[in-house]
Amino acid sequence: IKQGSADLDSPVVNSSGGTISIYMRDPSIKPGGTIDFSYGSKSSTRGFARLDTGLIGHTNLRGYGSYSYTSSLMWRGPGHLERQHADLKFVNDWGQGNRVGLSFVYNMLNNNQFPSVTLPNWKAYGWGGLNVYSNRYDGLASTSSKYPIGNYIGVRINPFTNIYVSAPSTFTLTNHLSFTT
Repeated sequence: IKQGSADLDSPVVNSSGGTISIYMRDPSIKPGGTIDFSYGSKSSTRGFARLDTGLIGHTNLRGYGSYSYTSSLMWRGPGHLERQHADLKFVNDWGQGNRVGLSFVYNMLNNNQFPSVTLPNWKAYGWGGLNVYSNRYDGLASTSSKYPIGNYIGVRINPFTNIYVSAPSTFTLTNHLSFTT
C-alpha cells in the first residue's frame, strides 16, 4: 500500500488515496502442496495449506489454491483475533509472451480493539484497570465515564472483509507491440 501519488504506470487519472499492489507467485508447473501448522502462547494457532495443480491435461493451464487460518487471544486484556485468508490463481501461457490469468483473494479479520493508554494511566494501572476493556457487560457507562458507550469488550470489535478479483492478461500483437490489461 502506497499513500500519496500513484505509480506512473498505474491506470488512474488522479490518486489522492494511493494505490494497492498485489503480487502473487505463479502456480507451479509440477503438482504438489504445502501444509504447515503452529500453536503458541495466548492460545495462538496458525494453519496454512496450499495445493498446486501442476499442468492440467495437455494444456498450459495451471493453478493453485491456498487457505490460512490464524487466531489468538489479545496480549493485553480480554478479546481475541481471528483471521481467514484464501488465494486462488490460474494462469495459461501460450505462444510468445501471451498469458491470461485469474486471481482471487479473500481476507477476513475480526479482532477486538485496545483502549488508548496515556502515560499517567500506564503508571497507575499497568496491564490492567483503565488500560483494558472488561470481559463482563455492565450496561452503558455514565456520561462522566472514560468510556461513554461502555467498557465491555464485546462492543469493541473491529471486523473487516476484503475480496479482490483480477484477470491480469498480456497479448503479443506484433514483434514490437503487446497489449496488457
